[in-house]
Parts: sequence; C-alpha cells; structure tokens
Amino acid sequence: MTISSYPYGFAGGTSIRNMPVLNCYSGDVYWVDNTVGAGGSDGNDGAFQRPLASLQGAINRCVADHGDLIMVKAGHAETLTASGAIAMDVAGVRVIGMGVGRNRPVLTFTPASTSVSNVIISAANTSIQNIVCEPGLSGLTQPISITASNTYLDIEWEDVSASSGAATVILTTAAADHLYICLAYSGFDNSTTCVAPIQLVGCNGAQIELNFYGKASTAAVEFITTASTDINVTGAIYNATDTTGAKLVVDTITGSTWYASVSAGAAGGTFAGGSAAAMASTAGATPVVPTADSTANANIADVIGNKSDAAVLPGNYSPYVGGTASVMGALKALGWLAQSGSSSVISTVFSTMPLANGNHGCFMSQGPVMMRILVYTDSALTSTGGTGTLSIIDYLGNTVLPVTAVDGVNFQTGHWWAGAATTTTSGILAFDGSWTLWYDVTNPLYLRVATGALTAGRITVYMQYIALQQPEVVPPAAYSI
Repeated sequence: MTISSYPYGFAGGTSIRNMPVLNCYSGDVYWVDNTVGAGGSDGNDGAFQRPLASLQGAINRCVADHGDLIMVKAGHAETLTASGAIAMDVAGVRVIGMGVGRNRPVLTFTPASTSVSNVIISAANTSIQNIVCEPGLSGLTQPISITASNTYLDIEWEDVSASSGAATVILTTAAADHLYICLAYSGFDNSTTCVAPIQLVGCNGAQIELNFYGKASTAAVEFITTASTDINVTGAIYNATDTTGAKLVVDTITGSTWYASVSAGAAGGTFAGGSAAAMASTAGATPVVPTADSTANANIADVIGNKSDAAVLPGNYSPYVGGTASVMGALKALGWLAQSGSSSVISTVFSTMPLANGNHGCFMSQGPVMMRILVYTDSALTSTGGTGTLSIIDYLGNTVLPVTAVDGVNFQTGHWWAGAATTTTSGILAFDGSWTLWYDVTNPLYLRVATGALTAGRITVYMQYIALQQPEVVPPAAYSI
C-alpha cells in the first residue's frame, strides 16, 4: 500500500510543524477508527483519513513478519461476540491504542458462553498495547487466549460491578513461551466472580507484571493443568480475600518453577517467594529482645540490646558492659555521662567500723555522684535476741540498701550484702544493679542499726561511684563507736 509519494521515507529526514518524522517501522501502518464521523470501513485502505472499522479488518491486511503496525484511534470501541472475533493470526504485527484513560480504545467481551475466547493470539511475535477491555457477560473464563510464543500484552481490564466481572482474563496454552504480560485489573473488593485474573498453562519463560485490585478467590496468578517454568511475577496486588499473602501466586498443578515479588495491599506489606520458598513478607520478624539474666550471651541480640537497658536514665543505669549486660546499655550510659560533662571513672571507697543502735555516717560527697553500695561481713554480726536490723539510708530516710535482719542467718563471716534483704556467701557477686543519683553534699549516707542492739561483729561498707561533676571525691567517713 502506497501511503505517500515517499513510500521509502526521507533520506535526509523531514519535519511537520517542527516535529521530526521518524521512519520507525519497516512495514505498513494501518489506522482503525469507527467513531461517528470518522468514516471507518473495512473496505478502506487504512490510511489516517480512511481508517478501517475493526481491528480484525486491519489484521487481515497485514503481512507476516513484515513489521506492520496497527494504530487504533482514541474513542474506538468494539463489541466482540464470536469466538476469535479478533484473531491475531499474523506474525510480527503490533497493535497500539491511542488516547488516555477511558478515551482509549475499548473492547467489550460479549460471547455466547463464558468459555468462548473473543481474542485469540495464535501468531508469534505480536503485541497489543494501551487497550481497555471489559466484560459484557459475567464469569468469563478465557476472554483472551494466548497460544503463541513471544507475545507482548499491555492492557487494562475493568470489571463492570462486583457481580459482573471475569473469572479469568488471560488463559494460555503450553505454546505461549517467552511471554510478557502487563495487566492492570480494576475490580471490586467484594467481587463474586473473579477466580484468578491470569492462568498459565505450561509456559516456559514469562514476565508477569500485574497491578490488581479486587477479590480473587484462588489467586492473582495461578499455574494450572501443566507445570510452567521460569516465571517471574511482579506488581502491586490488592486481593481483598488474602490477608496473609497465600493467594498472590498459587501453583495449583505443582512442579512449576517461579519467583514473585509483589506489594500485597490486603496483606499489608511486600511479599516474595517462589517454587523454592513459600511467599512470605519481606519485612522480617520483629527482633526479639531477650530479658535480662546472668546467662552468658549466646547471640548478637543479647550483646547489642538487652531489654533491661531500654531506659538508661540518670539514677537508674549501669555504666559499663559488665553491669548492663549489653553493648547498647553501656553506650547509653557513657553517652549520658558525656552529655553531663562528668567522669566515667569508677572508684571504690570503703568504711570500717564497730556498730551500735542508731544512724552511723558512712560517706560524704563533695558533688553529685552516681553510686551503689556493697557490704562485706568481716566478722559475724549478732544482735540482742536476734532482732536487730541493718539498712543504708540518706538523711531523709530514703533507702539505699533495704532493711535486713541480723538474725544469726544473715551477716555471717564472709557474707556479702548487695541490695537484697538477705546476705550471701556467693563467690561471684555483682554490685546491686540499681544505680542511684546522690546529690546531697551537706549530709552523709547512713548505716542504720535498729530494733535490737548489735552485740558483736564488724562489717566493711563499699561504695562504687561515678562523679558527675568536679571535684570527683567521695572521702570515706569512718565513724567509730
């Protein structure tokens, strides 16, 4: 068909209204338009001003593997009733729809029964792009059938209502190898018809890009009848019936080899998987932070962030790895110290004294410190009737070490007192894990003897501390009675 006086193009190039005209296609170009006033007829030659009235009329004029192009004008619409109403049976033909949105060409599928295919792609190396499709009959199972290799399909399917939609839009045979499908499916989240928008039968090599909104009872993409191989599925899928990702891609026939990575709206995340591993969220499980214990760290979670160090604040933290049981706890502690301009030096001072009833000063500070207390029994303590008690308090009576009975069981020679209301002879004993902010620079900490007088014994009171300001001195105050 001669479409101009220059059927072989322009050797030096040309332009129309300052737009370059490119000689992109080796074959002929046919225009299709049946809108009112377009004068479309399958008896025309398919020139821009003399368009054909149907897609099939244009396909019938094409030559196999000639690189022919069919341009379908915006607003063109066809109602398809017969099986193979559009038969892509000429190899190498490309169909492109013009327009945007609902102004694009529209094909309405209205066969005599749901199992009839109105569009059959049976020739290799063909493509259909930018066409809108919709059902004229509910429950269609194969409105578009692909039975040839190297097919490129980029279309949109729009269901009419929740009860008027397709069961499946695209069905292949085992001959549909090296397939590319880009399907935008606009459905309803309460659909009663959709089963699986795309069903592949025995395909070898397919790239599926599916953007789906609706409710597919079985899957968004399903492998049936014969196992498919080398299938890759991507896209954004909102399958209202699938909140776990189990109905994104389903290998019903089993034995297919495939991989998928999709955004799953109803399941709330991105899912990936395939024939080697089931579809699963790629977000990963929320890290489990172990509770504090004395067991040796067994994994990186123990070391990096122990649960007990979640809130490192002034007055309640351990400033070194051995105390916090985690790297994160130590970093928090040292970070807080750095912000306050204080020293991270850990010092130990002690006071030794005989004991009697009353409050006995142990330590004085010349500045605010973070501190904790440990007491060692040099010789066993006894009290009148075994009723005496010990505690360590500040001048307001706030407890640093709790009231502990001197009852012939506690405070035996070699016992340590480290925060509990009992003492122990443990060979390895950490200081009390609760650090206290002590900021009173005018009053000492007291060792309080109460209830029953102490009759014998001796203890040493140790303080481990970090000075928060200069001078960083906590001199021992040994008050002998």
